[in-house]
Amino acid sequence: MVRIAVLGCGTMGLKIAGNFAYYGHVVKIFDSDLKQLDSACERIHHDEDQLYRDGLIESPKFLGQILCLNRLEDAVKDVEFVFECVIENMEIKQSLIESKQIALDV
Repeated sequence: MVRIAVLGCGTMGLKIAGNFAYYGHVVKIFDSDLKQLDSACERIHHDEDQLYRDGLIESPKFLGQILCLNRLEDAVKDVEFVFECVIENMEIKQSLIESKQIALDV
């Protein structure tokens, strides 16, 4: 089991989180948009159901755990990998990476 943080819960972030959770890993999803974060689990379960119905996965449930967090410090704490999946805006990306570095130093 690997502990992973996914920063951003748009389409790409949720697909990455779901893939790792399917194989039994612990995934922490962070997003500063609480509306997106609140709907993340519902969207992941929808993907999960669709993949199973299409015959693309063998088990109807992911083996791992997904945690949706609104504090960056909590999302990156004690993880082995961090995936940055935020909108393609360099200022937002730089701000997030700087915040992540501060969170990791704490």
